Amino acid sequence: MAAQSSLRYSLLAAVVCLGLGGCVPELVFDPIVVVEELPVARFEASPTRLTSGEWVTFDASGSFDPDGWICSFEWDFGDGTLGSGPVAGHRYVTCGTYSVSLTVTDNDGNSGSQMKLVWVSEPAAMGCTYVCFVAPFQFDVPDADDLAKLAEEFVTIRNGSDQVVDLTGWTLSNTRGAVYRFPSGFTLMPGTSARIRSGCGDDTACDLYWCHGSVVWENAGGTAILLSETGDLVDSASYGASSVLESEGVGRHTQSVGR
Repeated sequence: MAAQSSLRYSLLAAVVCLGLGGCVPELVFDPIVVVEELPVARFEASPTRLTSGEWVTFDASGSFDPDGWICSFEWDFGDGTLGSGPVAGHRYVTCGTYSVSLTVTDNDGNSGSQMKLVWVSEPAAMGCTYVCFVAPFQFDVPDADDLAKLAEEFVTIRNGSDQVVDLTGWTLSNTRGAVYRFPSGFTLMPGTSARIRSGCGDDTACDLYWCHGSVVWENAGGTAILLSETGDLVDSASYGASSVLESEGVGRHTQSVGR
């Protein structure tokens, strides 16, 4: 633990002798180095793995200051929002991995911080036991020209198993021959989802970008096909104006589509 040094002075009385003139008292300033201990930031998150919309609590009651007291607790939840206080609650609206940081400041103005990660996934899909298509399937971008906002057109897949699934070499395609190949090393953690967006962008753990250049999913309806690296059918999903995503593959289920 680092410490903060400061220079202070004590006032001492001394006697100075002036030879024949005798001795007279004199005040002397004596420097003293004071070492100030930095506060220690400690917090717990409960839970650390959650689904979007679920409440997570951050508790910093374990924080302390060795030579004073903590005056403030400041939180950065990692999604652009901030908080304060020794205990704070938060809801994440989208899936992803978030870096949460706590900064504490003591009565001397010194500060300390700690950072932890929380993992947010989409809510579970009923009946999905491996990798499945799930809602939402955004094949018709609301109030927009689909071609103008291709990044908002997407299909969602979810790992409904309790194992990490490596999607290297897997493909996603439609019935018109458009094929997307998953990037090397891309994995889905248990209970997590990923959106494959038709437009261009930077890939993340939750969003992959096809960068196709034209509409992939026709508004009139069609079928999405998910194949493993060996070409085996993992799941297929039919969608259309009925707003129902009918998915049949390793895990059979039916999900409502959010348009």
